[in-house]
Amino acid sequence: MKKILFLLLSVLALNFGVKAQITTSGIAGTVKNAKNEALVGATISATHNPTGTVYKVQSRANGRFDISNMNNGGPYTIEVTYVNYEKDVKQDVFLNSG
Repeated sequence: MKKILFLLLSVLALNFGVKAQITTSGIAGTVKNAKNEALVGATISATHNPTGTVYKVQSRANGRFDISNMNNGGPYTIEVTYVNYEKDVKQDVFLNSG
């Protein structure tokens, strides 16, 4: 089975000023295979372990993805899946604000 090279380009800390002073974070990256080719339609799931909240998106035509409005902190478990490829899992990912 082929392997996914999951590139977490950046963990974005997005602060949104809201009346309740709530801040959120996000992640962005690119999903590629071992030949450095973008994987279109890969599923990226980020699970906030303390709450069980799951954020799920699919990669775009260039393999890029972004998930916004995520809870700050963590830990998160991030999984990338694609047909006929092994699942790639990153654990203990923390999102920081500011």
